[in-house]
Amino acid sequence: MKQQCPNCKEFEYEEGYSTRKTGCLVMIVLPLIIGGGSMYGGWRQSTVGYLTTASIIIGIIIVLKSFIKPDKTIQWSCNKCKFSQEHKL
Repeated sequence: MKQQCPNCKEFEYEEGYSTRKTGCLVMIVLPLIIGGGSMYGGWRQSTVGYLTTASIIIGIIIVLKSFIKPDKTIQWSCNKCKFSQEHKL
């Protein structure tokens, strides 16, 4: 969601990653990267399976933590003037 930057008045002001977004990225995107990179890295099948399982478990733990203890603040930053500000939720 883009909002207007209070410093330069442009619509390049975007929120950073929350704990829940980070957990979803670790749980979904990281196993895809591990699997794709294993073709070029020459890793054994068992190593890829362990790393993929570990990243999915870590992602689930991060997402569950975000439901148990939600974020109280979020960092917003402007892509144009590099102004950043922390907002309470």
